[in-house]
Amino acid sequence: MTDYQPTPQTPDEVDAGLRDAMKQAKEDGVFPIPNDYLFISQPKYSNWTCYLFGGNASFSSITWTPEEGKVPNAWVRFWMKVFLDCNWVKNK
Repeated sequence: MTDYQPTPQTPDEVDAGLRDAMKQAKEDGVFPIPNDYLFISQPKYSNWTCYLFGGNASFSSITWTPEEGKVPNAWVRFWMKVFLDCNWVKNK
């Protein structure tokens, strides 16, 4: 059996070869990439704001506005107020 000896390559040559192989695979349709794959969209935020750890609308070092549909219910908001002193405000 003949021993296989690979051609020595620099890291830059390996990188270029892998990039070329991936481009060729994309052109050949080996793995399709959706058109919206690189599109980044911002989430829609709710009209609730939480002022964490004792803050309020005039001053708060930490605020959180959850995404639309992910606002904690009244029970969770109540216990956040009791244990963490968080103030939930519904924006207009």
